[in-house]
Formats: sequence, structure tokens, C-alpha cells
Amino acid sequence: DTRVTVTTAYGGSARNCFEESEKEEVISTSGIKEILGMWQIFSQFVEQKHQQLQQVMLFCLTHFCNTMRGRKKQNSLDMFS
Repeated sequence: DTRVTVTTAYGGSARNCFEESEKEEVISTSGIKEILGMWQIFSQFVEQKHQQLQQVMLFCLTHFCNTMRGRKKQNSLDMFS
């Protein structure tokens, strides 16, 4: 399992446009796979409607993709141990 910091932004007062709260969650490998699957569907929609947002989406998913790559690599190494 991986600990992930989730940042939630919500509208604040006129003085503070957005306030953020962070909490740490443990996400399983299957949970990350589910998130990546849903993100793929969402990204296809965004590509059709807002092509300039594609770069932002790629940046947002870097953490999850890197985590999955690391787990796959670790699983491969564990097979030979």
C-alpha cells in the first residue's frame, strides 16, 4: 500500500480564494489501478473538449504512474529473490 497526500481545495472567503486541507490516505494497488482507469476515460473526454488541459492532466497523474512503475519493478525483483 502507498501513502498518498490528498489536497482538497474549496472556495473560501473573498480574502482567501481557495483554502486547502491535506490528509494522508493509504491506497492499495487495485485502488491506484482503478483511479488510473477512470482517469483514462476522463482524459479522453478532456482531449476532445479541451486539448490545452492535456499537459495539466499528465502532470497530475505523474505520482500514481510512478508508484505503479515502482511496484511493478519491485514485484519483478521479488520474483528473483
